[in-house]
Amino acid sequence: MNPMLKYGKDSSRFLQIEFIGGPCDGHLEIRYAQVRSLPKSVIWVVVENVYRLLERQDLRQPDGIASPLTSVALYSLQRANGKNVYRYSCSVSIDRLREGLND
Repeated sequence: MNPMLKYGKDSSRFLQIEFIGGPCDGHLEIRYAQVRSLPKSVIWVVVENVYRLLERQDLRQPDGIASPLTSVALYSLQRANGKNVYRYSCSVSIDRLREGLND
C-alpha cells in the first residue's frame, strides 16, 4: 500500500530519505514525519541478503531458517543537495561485537 494513501491528502509531511554508502546504499525510505523528528543516527542490522530486508521480504531461507546477522551499519542524518539523507558512517561485524562483549 502506498504510504501516502494511509495518511490522506497531507502529503507535505512525507519525507523521502535516501541512504548513501554502505550496505544500504541507494535505499529509499518514505516517512510521514517532520525532519526535526528524525533520529540523528540510525543503526541497520545487516544480514546475508540485506536487500531482501530492505524490501521487507521474508528473510527465512528455503529451509525455514532465518538469515544470520553479519554486521550492523551506522548512518548519520545529513543534508546533501537540498535533501535529507542518511550517510554511511561505519560497520561493525557481529563477531567483533561478540568479542567486545566478552572482553
